[in-house]
Amino acid sequence: MTTPGLARNNQRSQALWFALAVVALAGPLIGLMFFAVTPQRELQFLSAFVPALAAFATMAYLTWQTRLRNIVFGLILAVVLAFLTFGTEQALRYLHFRSISVTGFIQRDGNSLTIDAAERMVDKILEQRTGATGFLGYVRYAMSVGVVVSSSYAPIGPTNQVTGSGVLFYWFADGLIILGGALSGAWWANRRTFCVHCQSYYGRISTGGADMGLKRIGWIARESIDEFTRLINADHLEQAGTLLQNYRMANVGLELRAEYCPSCDTNPVIISAYRVRRFRGSDRNLAFRHTMSADDYHRLTTFAQVISHKWSLEVADEWMLGMGIVVAFLGGILWLYGVIAF
Repeated sequence: MTTPGLARNNQRSQALWFALAVVALAGPLIGLMFFAVTPQRELQFLSAFVPALAAFATMAYLTWQTRLRNIVFGLILAVVLAFLTFGTEQALRYLHFRSISVTGFIQRDGNSLTIDAAERMVDKILEQRTGATGFLGYVRYAMSVGVVVSSSYAPIGPTNQVTGSGVLFYWFADGLIILGGALSGAWWANRRTFCVHCQSYYGRISTGGADMGLKRIGWIARESIDEFTRLINADHLEQAGTLLQNYRMANVGLELRAEYCPSCDTNPVIISAYRVRRFRGSDRNLAFRHTMSADDYHRLTTFAQVISHKWSLEVADEWMLGMGIVVAFLGGILWLYGVIAF
């Protein structure tokens, strides 16, 4: 018979191995995307923010899905993800450089040169110019030739052409931006509410001032706001619940949303009341937040006309889908810019 503690340890071990597998797969994929959307090295300083955003989203989603609570392990995973992302991008650029060089030598000799012979010529020229072959020779060659950074505010030199240590600086900046995105994702995701009983994350996901992950429970009419607040503060929750409506009326004043663990009643319920502006597209302003027990929440909704929720994506999945769309959109812009400009 398996004890609960042993079962929990097995689940935790499986989650850790799953997290390692996801990072090992996601890092090269993000690096591939980094290379694919910026075939021209001139876009490096701007384009690093796209894989950084992808690394941020990957670490946050991975933390929630694997229920990681060890922030140190999460940060280590973030470092590994950033290393794999940047390493893959650099490796692909090196392979791209060799492919172009080999093709050029073959075409120059009228297609009479074999691929192996062309490869040897590439290494020979790299060794003649830099004193090294392979990837190290490529790095030294890039430092000697230099890169053009497409930015009006290049921090090195009066122009956007950088060579020598300036190339290493921009590569370091790329890696640092990606690392910052991955570390931020792991740290930020760990701050979400965690249910110890269910061993899962739940509740609010803050996105630029808006809150995702809250269940809308109803609306309060403008003229009933003071009465509703008075009844809540007086612990007359059943009477306060009668003021809740399950439809948005013309004179709506407050929109109520609840944050609670969907699987158990061991955690407190947080009620967030937002002032509703006249136009639907306008931002919501938080009027107040009230924390109550699960029993008190049942009292509040006993006689209330609470909204019946239809099936929808889990909030973490919905957030990740949105982040994926943003990353794809920004990546598409960079790719189009590279095609048009170069």
